Amino acid sequence: VNALALVPLADDARFEALPAHAANAAMGVARVGWRREPHACLRSTSALDSARAEVRVRFPAAAESAAERLLLYGAAAGGGAACAELVFAVSRLDPFADDKLDILERQRLGEEVAFRVFADDVAQTAQDMMQLARLISITALDAFLLEAV
Repeated sequence: VNALALVPLADDARFEALPAHAANAAMGVARVGWRREPHACLRSTSALDSARAEVRVRFPAAAESAAERLLLYGAAAGGGAACAELVFAVSRLDPFADDKLDILERQRLGEEVAFRVFADDVAQTAQDMMQLARLISITALDAFLLEAV
């Protein structure tokens, strides 16, 4: 799907890490119309009783964190800590990768640096991420900055 799709019924669905037998619906993409355009769909996987119609969608076990579920499926179960994990790395295709990795090693950091961003501590984490982002984004025009290190 190359565009944002709104599924009004999905707003009423409970998205949780449910056991397999507890889910009664599944989210997916259906191709409809003569042009077979992709559309988001919510389909029932079991009979729904209209007296207590509650749509429950189960996340696959592979999507462990709320941030990962939000990224992969566009919805996240509530109740968890408001936290996202972001991982940054220096590309091996970067012509200055060796110099950048040397700097990371001197700072006792690995080739990949992970940041856990909590809702109540965004400012400090953003400052730390900014330093790494500046290092990663150094290009040929700024490479002279790496020589002094």
